[in-house]
Amino acid sequence: MVLDYKNIDDFLLSIGRGDFSIKEAVEVVFVEATDEMNDDQILDIKTRKYKSTSSRGDIIINKMENLSSTIAECCFPLPVEEIVAFMSKSKGFQIHRSKCVNILNTKNVKNILEAVWNVKKLANLTYKVKVRIVTSVRPGVLQGIVQVFGTQRIEVTEAKLITSEEELLTRSSMVLQVRDLEHFNTAITAIKEVPGVELAERASSVVEEETN
Repeated sequence: MVLDYKNIDDFLLSIGRGDFSIKEAVEVVFVEATDEMNDDQILDIKTRKYKSTSSRGDIIINKMENLSSTIAECCFPLPVEEIVAFMSKSKGFQIHRSKCVNILNTKNVKNILEAVWNVKKLANLTYKVKVRIVTSVRPGVLQGIVQVFGTQRIEVTEAKLITSEEELLTRSSMVLQVRDLEHFNTAITAIKEVPGVELAERASSVVEEETN
């Protein structure tokens, strides 16, 4: 039985924090070969070691709140899209969109856990999302897009622009901070209405997360 603790000290500290009871710890260590815990019980104990007082509490994993997790940068899930949690050995829980290509292609199906958004904790939180925008080279286009960001109160945390003089097009890749999927869709719709915008859509990252 493997519980993914680096050493015995981490295991004992986890007990001290109250991640699981002394009785459960004894059962894990001294369980008889003929009376092993089932997969659900083992998964429950593995999950509880990621409890964190610094968690934003916005995601419920395996029916548990306040677990430490990170948003996967390959798909940037947004509330309230369907999500799953992938238990990575090196990065802990990573939250993916349920249809993320890395999740669909993973061989480690046992590491995929049920996850849902904790709607009670989503107020005042923002999430990253990647977009691709193609515009014609004409005055005022970028200003119009920036005005949408201002109106929608969207922060741009990353932006890369490449202009092709032959095609007379500017291709932009941006990472935005939005509240949820509805907020994002409203912004994309407004950007598409800016004169000179040829394309505006959500983009996936080329980053491959640890799912194999």
